[in-house]
Amino acid sequence: MRVTPPDLELWLVGHLRRQLAELDLGRVTVTNKEPADYTAQAPLIVIRNDGGPALPPNQYDWQIGVSVLAGTPADDQPANSLARHTLAILTDPAIAWADQSPITLVAAANGPMRVEDEQPVARRYLTIEYHLVGAW
Repeated sequence: MRVTPPDLELWLVGHLRRQLAELDLGRVTVTNKEPADYTAQAPLIVIRNDGGPALPPNQYDWQIGVSVLAGTPADDQPANSLARHTLAILTDPAIAWADQSPITLVAAANGPMRVEDEQPVARRYLTIEYHLVGAW
């Protein structure tokens, strides 16, 4: 019997969009790809699945990377605030019970950390490790 790994990026993008909308923070784009033509006009959150080991028979121990772009290097408060909200949402233990969640446990988190950027935007980066379950 085959086990299909979850599409963690897809699920997290949708979950984070719904949770941020409830916070009424204004327009925030959440995606799994950073646009080549990003102009820093609106806050952007990019979720990337960095993968990890498969734990037979149907579990995975994967890490994600999250970039948060908002504000400017001189006014980095929007990036700091959005990164903290993002971390809180993505590490909430209740994420394991969210609708159709593949997550069984939030195992670890790092950040948010300041990252220098060539664009005139403040960038924060965080990582989260999840234990996941695949589908039979």
